[in-house]
Amino acid sequence: MKKVFYPFTEQPKAEYEQKGEEWVIEENFLNLWGYLRRRYPNVDLEDKNSMIL
Repeated sequence: MKKVFYPFTEQPKAEYEQKGEEWVIEENFLNLWGYLRRRYPNVDLEDKNSMIL
C-alpha cells in the first residue's frame, strides 16, 4: 500500500484576515481583566475604581 503525499503548494491558500479594531480592543480588555483577576484574587474588581488598583 502506497502513501500519497501532496506538496503544500497544491493546498488552497488561506486568506489572511486582519482583525477588526473593535475585536482587538475587546481582546486587550479581556487580557487586562484576566491579569487583574489573577493579581487581586480577593478584591471585587467591579466595585473598585481603576485608579485605586
